[in-house]
Amino acid sequence: MAGRIGAARGANDLWLASEKVRDNGDLRIFVGLASTLDDHPEDAEHIEADIVAAARELLDRPAPRRWIKVMAARGRSPLTQTIGHDNVEVDPQALRLSDSLRSDLAQWKADFEATLSGWPASGGFDSEHDAERFVAVGRRLVLRLQDELGASYHVEYMPEAIRPPGVRLRANQTANRALIGFLFHCGRTEARPGFCLGVRAVALSSAARTGCVALIWPARSRASPMGGERLKRGLPSSKKRCPPSSTRCRIEQVEDL
Repeated sequence: MAGRIGAARGANDLWLASEKVRDNGDLRIFVGLASTLDDHPEDAEHIEADIVAAARELLDRPAPRRWIKVMAARGRSPLTQTIGHDNVEVDPQALRLSDSLRSDLAQWKADFEATLSGWPASGGFDSEHDAERFVAVGRRLVLRLQDELGASYHVEYMPEAIRPPGVRLRANQTANRALIGFLFHCGRTEARPGFCLGVRAVALSSAARTGCVALIWPARSRASPMGGERLKRGLPSSKKRCPPSSTRCRIEQVEDL
């Protein structure tokens, strides 16, 4: 902050520190920023400005925030906390929440279980519109959760996919979408210049559910649109990265979507 070390080195140091801290959500912001800087050195001025701004916000807080993730999943709590490399379930009863919010979280979870308990053999959303409505309910729950937990928490949201090929529709609906799914997966050609854009959005949404670093950070970078979208969704690059000087983990290619 006082110019003793460069922004890039500071972000990498905080990246290393995030692996040693139990509640490391606020430090994971620097993982995304450092990775984006690594991918886009041509945009260093703007990304380093984001690093400095994030560092100021971190220092202005009286204590690190506890990060809670909201994500519908079968057979587990919709709330989890990332501790180190693990996602630990959080019981809504253990948090200072209103009875109405606890009840609505339980209903949201029950609706998910009822819709997707047998998927893909049976069950699934009746339409993309139904998936959108489910995701919108989750988004409203996130806002209420953030409001009730206060500034000492940060609530992040990992929504269901709402577009092919990630959206989980009933079997008959999925069959009707087979051709569309093919078009989304096809290579870019002059005849089909726009379909590949849909793949990017779905791939990002799907990858966000695999356990990659998840951040909510308003990137101001002028790097490529794809890079900015990765940063906003917590996907710092096409690889699962390790801090530059880390010897504990290895770089792994993200699962091919």
